[in-house]
Amino acid sequence: MTNDASCAALLRASQLPTLPASRDQQWLERQLKRQVPASYFLITFTVPSEFGALAWQHQRLFYALLSECARATACTFSQNDKHLHGRPGAVSVLHTHSRRLDYHPHLHLAMPAAALDAKCRRWRTKPRGKGNAYLFNHRALAKLFRVSCWRPGP
Repeated sequence: MTNDASCAALLRASQLPTLPASRDQQWLERQLKRQVPASYFLITFTVPSEFGALAWQHQRLFYALLSECARATACTFSQNDKHLHGRPGAVSVLHTHSRRLDYHPHLHLAMPAAALDAKCRRWRTKPRGKGNAYLFNHRALAKLFRVSCWRPGP
């Protein structure tokens, strides 16, 4: 039996509920209509390998700190951006291991180049032009993230 055939047999035998293709397509179309009309960017926040043992021993606290620091950093940059001046939205995904399955906690943010300006009750988007390969300057983003999360306490 080929890999494709064995995978198909396993999928047929599984107890997972499946939706007809048309319902899948309808669901996908509904989600795409809800998508913000802006360019999307992937921002990755990672921690130095020296924090690995600490992160492993205090996972719940460490992951919460990583998530909060990433959110605060993205919000700061969005507020200070000349085009956005507002509160961003994002979807975050926590990865705890690398592709080689080494313990390496990091957080991915899928973030639109858009923000909500609550004062003006306005949705702002950042134009994507030449030279805008990144949503924000990655060096400045990394620097603020390091300073806000890994600075020594009082």
